[in-house]
Amino acid sequence: MRPLEVVGQWIDRALRDHGLDLLEVESCLARLAGPGRRDIRAIQEAMARRPTGYDPGESNLEARVIRVLAAAGLPPPSLQHPVLRGDGRHARIDVAFPWALVAIEPEGFEFHHDRSAFDTAAAALDLATKKLGLPDWRMPSAESGHKTAPQSTY
Repeated sequence: MRPLEVVGQWIDRALRDHGLDLLEVESCLARLAGPGRRDIRAIQEAMARRPTGYDPGESNLEARVIRVLAAAGLPPPSLQHPVLRGDGRHARIDVAFPWALVAIEPEGFEFHHDRSAFDTAAAALDLATKKLGLPDWRMPSAESGHKTAPQSTY
């Protein structure tokens, strides 16, 4: 993993778990920049990829998806978007564009620790998409460049 990715994950985790204030980090970086100082390029570049109002989602994989969507010029998505499953239970879609009826459910190992957790998440998404008559597309880990769990077969 490259230093920029590591620093970016640290920033995202600090935002999620410790309430890091990006404006305070920017202010600190401004004070630390200059001749004779340690090289802070990695953190400066990682911060540049996290604009004001940036939300890293609930995992590193979600944060990566959000950054890819932003880099593609898409508007900010709705995170942890509430939905009513086909069985009447409430669920959340990790990343959604409700106005376009698009749901994105990154399925990595950070929260889905075993096969049953993957199957539960996949079933919730399947019920929501089938109820609305929407197509469902899954990206295998080989395409995403990230390690993900095996895809469910339904």
